[in-house]
Amino acid sequence: MSWRLSARNAAHRDSVVTASRDYRNIIERLQDIVSALEDRLRPLVQAELSVLVDVLHRPELLFPENTDSRKKCESGGFICKLIKHTKQLLEENEERLCIKVLQTLREMMTKDRGYGEKVGEAAKRGHGGVMDLMCTV
Repeated sequence: MSWRLSARNAAHRDSVVTASRDYRNIIERLQDIVSALEDRLRPLVQAELSVLVDVLHRPELLFPENTDSRKKCESGGFICKLIKHTKQLLEENEERLCIKVLQTLREMMTKDRGYGEKVGEAAKRGHGGVMDLMCTV
């Protein structure tokens, strides 16, 4: 009788070991897939961020010259609306999105994005800073 119990336990252990190994293999393959996707998507995410920063830095370039929309953007209308929208997000308890928008704006103010100087430095001198834009609208 004890040899039957021993045989059952051995078979059960083997199946547990096999299931554990299969589970581990699945996890490893999924991690490989995630890593491959991250590697392939990283340049796209960087490009998207670059375009976003360009649009935030010079939104007026989205519109044809001598149009009302372009003039509004040149006078700070775009950034002002973005700030109002961010405030509304905070009021609607969309804190994560609000924080993401503010972090992106902060990064714009501190990092050189190929415009010859740090955006924050221009803001300090009064040339295109967010606070200046808010005051002109």
